Amino acid sequence: MDMDTLVRTSKAVKDANDKGISSMWGDEIMLSPQIFNQVVSDYDIIPDVFTIAGNMVQLKFEREGLNFMMIISQEQYRSMKKRPA
Repeated sequence: MDMDTLVRTSKAVKDANDKGISSMWGDEIMLSPQIFNQVVSDYDIIPDVFTIAGNMVQLKFEREGLNFMMIISQEQYRSMKKRPA
C-alpha cells in the first residue's frame, strides 16, 4: 500500500469512527448504540438478538451483505425495550 492510499483510507476510517462506526471485522460492523438505535428506529428494522458471554446482548441486522451490530448489557437491553415507541 502506498502512502497516499494509506492516508486516504485512514481518513475514511476516522470519519466513519467519528460518525459512530466503532469497529469492523470482515463483514461485521459495530455501531455505537445511539447510531444503531437511530437506524433501527428510522427504518423500522427488527434486529436479531443474541445473548453473549458476560451478561451482554448483541443486536444485529443485515443490509447489502454487511452485518451491523451493537453490544450492550442485558440491563440496558431490558431498559431499551421498556421505552415508549
